Amino acid sequence: MVQYFLDGGPFMYPILIVFIIGLLFGLLQYSWPPSFTFWAAETLAGTLVGGGILLLIALAYPGGTGFGDVKLAAMLGAFLGLKAVIVAIFGAYILGSVISLTLIAMKIKSRKDAIPFGPFLSLGGLIAFFWGELFVN
Repeated sequence: MVQYFLDGGPFMYPILIVFIIGLLFGLLQYSWPPSFTFWAAETLAGTLVGGGILLLIALAYPGGTGFGDVKLAAMLGAFLGLKAVIVAIFGAYILGSVISLTLIAMKIKSRKDAIPFGPFLSLGGLIAFFWGELFVN
């Protein structure tokens, strides 16, 4: 059972690590006085929007975006906050599109091959973490 939580297998993100720990770190990051209420609301809004956007996409196009991506986006929303998670998701789709189209053009992948979205979402999260304010302003 411990192995399930630590290694979900290919194309899977363990729910314990991604969601619970991400949400806790997001809340702890913003838990310092005097504005805990604002930052808790920011964490909750980021979680709901980040996970919600990808959840809607996963429900609208079954077999495309997986629920691991939904959990990862929710965790990024908890950690980054509302504005930065939107930057992260937008950046992930831009990076994923460019790299995927390049792989298809080079005939390394075909249109029917699955290309994991998690690495692009993670890279979008890093971009939003370090340079998100530049994109928001």
